[in-house]
Amino acid sequence: MERKSVYLPYKKGVFAMNIIIKSRNMSIKDDVRELTYDKLETIDRVDPTLGDIEVEYLFEPNPARGSDGQYKVHFTAYSKHGTQRIESVAGSPRDAFDDGVSRLQRVLRKQRDKAISHR
Repeated sequence: MERKSVYLPYKKGVFAMNIIIKSRNMSIKDDVRELTYDKLETIDRVDPTLGDIEVEYLFEPNPARGSDGQYKVHFTAYSKHGTQRIESVAGSPRDAFDDGVSRLQRVLRKQRDKAISHR
């Protein structure tokens, strides 16, 4: 498990978001780890109330029939508005991560817009 705190200058010097990377049945290469940090450091623009984001990379040696690939990525985002869990599957960890980030951004944007419209 690896943890990195992200400095957000517009929040007056507060380390407001933690990115936690985990893996099962595989080791994470440095380029995938850097991609993870680079893309998730900017996701707080979608929802500034994010506290922690957990990213878990999984390798399935024998995926189920009809599955899209061997690599799964689980995202868990904790924010003021609630907890969101996203799962994506693809043939490579990079593709699974990219798909998961786009889904996570979509869900967080919907969640934020819903919270704003209920005020």
